[in-house]
Amino acid sequence: MSRLELIILMKKSIFLANILHTTFIISFLKSLRVIQASIIYSVINSTLVYVSVISVGTASRREAA
Repeated sequence: MSRLELIILMKKSIFLANILHTTFIISFLKSLRVIQASIIYSVINSTLVYVSVISVGTASRREAA
């Protein structure tokens, strides 16, 4: 194997490694986004439940008074 072939092989492997690395980062970011979305969803959900419980509680207190 000549030096030129070795350099070409190295460049190809670096290129492939970059592609793999990029796809890994993209998939990692997508999974992070999914986790973030589920956390935000659960926070919003619990906030809505909390708000509805409070509003029902104040409404029942008003009726009792």
